[in-house]
Amino acid sequence: MNFRPGLFTFIAGAALVFASCKPKDTSVLDDNSFNTPAPHIDVYIVNPDTLDTSTLPPATNLPTDSVTVNLTMFVTLAPDTPPASIANAMATVTNASGDTLVRTTIHNDGAAPDAIANDSIFSAAINFKIERKQVGIYRVAAAITNTTNDKNGAEIGIQVINAGNHAPVIATLVAPDTVSVPTDSTVKTYVLSVHASDAEGLDDIFSVNADAYDTSNHYVNTLVLKDDGKTAVDGDAIAGDGIYSVLLPVDSSYKGNAPYTYYFYATDRSGAKSDTLTKVVYAR
Repeated sequence: MNFRPGLFTFIAGAALVFASCKPKDTSVLDDNSFNTPAPHIDVYIVNPDTLDTSTLPPATNLPTDSVTVNLTMFVTLAPDTPPASIANAMATVTNASGDTLVRTTIHNDGAAPDAIANDSIFSAAINFKIERKQVGIYRVAAAITNTTNDKNGAEIGIQVINAGNHAPVIATLVAPDTVSVPTDSTVKTYVLSVHASDAEGLDDIFSVNADAYDTSNHYVNTLVLKDDGKTAVDGDAIAGDGIYSVLLPVDSSYKGNAPYTYYFYATDRSGAKSDTLTKVVYAR
């Protein structure tokens, strides 16, 4: 499977993400200020605008595989911005968590991918490595600065997916049928657990949760199950065995002789969710 064809075109002025101009001192006539207007971006293109990590080598297609992403950027200046007035042009890529992955120069020197030197089109080949499982929206920003330090910029979101991904599977739900409600200030704890698996390996499982609803079918909270072997913390006996557990605290706020419903599901690093397992627990 190849990259989805298509270019994401950014029209500056319609959706610039950031822009700033250094204030001019109008008390003294400065010919250089008049001859060097603030830079304006006319068209901003990053290709591809959607990237499928499952198409990238290596062939193992494991979620932890390191894959290389190659992007091409083109920044076209507006007619009122002379190419010679640009002192600096930089491209920055940040991942879905906001971490900077790469910062590189946008060139206008005629060297590929730039076609013609010193024209109105600045270009950059951008390369960086990520793990195949690191999907989400990656931000690709261009920052243009002229000789008088006036700045302008644009940003595009690149969608990174893993189409070869499989949703996790959950099974073997273990939970009490009934819980005892204390009549005093004590808290009783019960272990809830479920087995989760993933075709790409346990490392691809991002979270295992249980959404809790009370006797009136109102959402209460979401329990986070762990596979970390911390029995005292979350009731999990063995780390990394695919059995995810959580301790359910029951205090006097629970309504006696009433059912509580828990919906269990797993989510992987690509955002794919498993089927849902339902457990009704009665408070006595």
